[in-house]
Amino acid sequence: MSSFFLEIKTYFHKFRTLVFVLFLFFMTATFSFFATSNPIESSAVSTAGFKPGNIISDAVMANYNSMTVAEIQAFLTSKNPCNNRDYNAYVQQSNQYLSVKWHWTGTPSNGHFVCISEERFGDGTVIGEGQTAAEIIYNAAQDNKINPQVLLVLLEKEQSLISDPIPHSGQYRAATGYGCPDTAACDSKYYGFKNQVYRAAELFRYTLDNGYYAYPEKTHGVYVAYNPSSSCGRSEVYIENRATAALYRYTPYQPNAAALNAGFGMGDSCSAYGNRNFYLYFTQWFGSTQAAVDGEQIIIPDGEYSLSSGGAGEYNLSVSGSNAQLATANLDDRTQRWQFKRDVSTGYYTINNVYNGRALSASSTEISSGANVQVSYAGSCASQWKVYRTSDNYLVLESACSNGMVLGVENGASSHGANVNIGVAGKIMSQKWSLRTGSTLDDGLYVINSAVNPQKSLDIIGGYQNGQNIALFTLNKRVNQLWYFEYDRYSDAYLIKNPYSGKYLDLNTAVAKSGQNVQLWSQSNSCAQKWKVIPSGENYNLVSTCAYGFSLDIASSSPADNVNVQLDKTSNSDKQKWNISKIQPALESGNYSIESETGERLVIDIDHASTANGANILVWANNKASNQIWRVEYDSYLDTYSFRSIISNNSLDLNTAVASNGQNIQTWSSNTSCAQRWRLVKEGADLYSIRSYCDEFKTIDIYGGYTQLGTNIILWAYNGQSNQKWSFTAQ
Repeated sequence: MSSFFLEIKTYFHKFRTLVFVLFLFFMTATFSFFATSNPIESSAVSTAGFKPGNIISDAVMANYNSMTVAEIQAFLTSKNPCNNRDYNAYVQQSNQYLSVKWHWTGTPSNGHFVCISEERFGDGTVIGEGQTAAEIIYNAAQDNKINPQVLLVLLEKEQSLISDPIPHSGQYRAATGYGCPDTAACDSKYYGFKNQVYRAAELFRYTLDNGYYAYPEKTHGVYVAYNPSSSCGRSEVYIENRATAALYRYTPYQPNAAALNAGFGMGDSCSAYGNRNFYLYFTQWFGSTQAAVDGEQIIIPDGEYSLSSGGAGEYNLSVSGSNAQLATANLDDRTQRWQFKRDVSTGYYTINNVYNGRALSASSTEISSGANVQVSYAGSCASQWKVYRTSDNYLVLESACSNGMVLGVENGASSHGANVNIGVAGKIMSQKWSLRTGSTLDDGLYVINSAVNPQKSLDIIGGYQNGQNIALFTLNKRVNQLWYFEYDRYSDAYLIKNPYSGKYLDLNTAVAKSGQNVQLWSQSNSCAQKWKVIPSGENYNLVSTCAYGFSLDIASSSPADNVNVQLDKTSNSDKQKWNISKIQPALESGNYSIESETGERLVIDIDHASTANGANILVWANNKASNQIWRVEYDSYLDTYSFRSIISNNSLDLNTAVASNGQNIQTWSSNTSCAQRWRLVKEGADLYSIRSYCDEFKTIDIYGGYTQLGTNIILWAYNGQSNQKWSFTAQ
């Protein structure tokens, strides 16, 4: 992509001419012409960190949100404010180099050369109208998901366009050196500033996505030349990543020792400078090419958390005055609680301290290693953070001001009062954090309804075997829609159990990934069955503890019966929000008579007031006798009732616990089997059906619907008739 001679001339940092006038330029240029260029500052740069196999990381090259249009424009202006006002130089260069043009604005006495920070570019090679360089660079970066900093460095490396105060049309025409091979003139179909920038960005993106066969990553036996001349030799380079392969695809030479030892200077006759200069410009302008978090950027639900130090889990992030520091963990301490709020337009979080409402912030937008962290008023990138998940399932918080600069504990300390600051990302525990939510929901029995459609509930479909699928179904509050939430303080998570089956809401294979199924399973005590419950307004997110960044999700934005429930990357969408409603008792515990709706004031009665096991149950006229009064006791874990006779303490019982039509109802010594557990289902004002916990589709029934005194009470399939409906009168 880049001529060897174009690489040589980057050393001089002056006007760039086309390849075919390069030698003429060097042979005839006057000293005053050389003096018009601004030499790059080089005192603070070094090639000591240059690695031919890892010139830049994939994460840095792909960080397309590193700069906004305004930030790119400010950078261009700061590097080159277009302040060369030498009209004589303009006339001299225009007359001497007729194949290219310079752009002068204003009058001869009150004007200046137009440089890249002020220039506008149209399609093709049109200059002076159209988009700004900042807009073109930004759009190319966004469209191809390439770091705009990489494109800025490329423009300087290839044509010194960032620093050159008097660039000419030839430099813009081949701005990034795309289509300019070492052995031929540039291909005219790639001419034009916009064309050049876009083609370069596309090439980098394609190589990041697909690699490049000539420079495969993580492969031994790959050789990279030192120079276009084969006599200068080559050496084996173990290319660690695709971003480095992309640079070699663009400029297929590595610097030799002489080039590296020279800094920005000249090496020897076998030196090549393109990739060396890329490294030097990037590190001088933007910091380390390796300053990237070793993890995946993720979304977590907006909500209130404590941040526990990965290096010392007994300490949480806290504030003392305005300073951020560690404190002995206490989930009830508001100085240790932080409200996370994501800006959907940037993906950045503000993290406000719950105690004082102020935002976690770096001390300055000019982020450097060791910068202190405090709480202040939000507003700049200093109070904005990107959230990453590491491979060992911790979180890293990266400053939005600078890639690879992350929140950590100063000097890796693990003590109450240890200071918190900013440091270059590394695989160290003091830069890792865990989220602790505490108990956000009272233990108890709930139904879990979709926030998209609260009439669709989390339901066990088809049975209660291990692996039974979880999906949505119309809300009915039957046993397969009931879930008991129990907070486990050791894992800071909830176990969500279906009491009827005794089994748990479970992530298939305990692997958190998009589309992973959710099922019913016996207790395993693994992350598959532990869930964070994060309040979100009136709803909640249910977040897997197997990996940060994954939430319980429905497979459709329009939930219907049998729509699957799965795991997906957290998005804060309504598909991942749940209305968790606590089950309230249908009837308060107490002593009651139980009257049929059939209208003859018939009540449930123990035949002949027997206190023996197996005493028969029938209906009789309400006479308020003791054998017609039942102590009704509610079990909030199962949402069931027991009915105990006040004369014998025996319970209303399903004979043999077999829920079949016609099975007799009796009294029996109290036990915890389904035969003596009953669910009350509302059937109208003050009316209920009494469903068997052995089979909730079966209910207590007056045999044959008769209303004669002494008619037997049996179990029968629910049909909604009056002989299956009962009212309760307190006694």
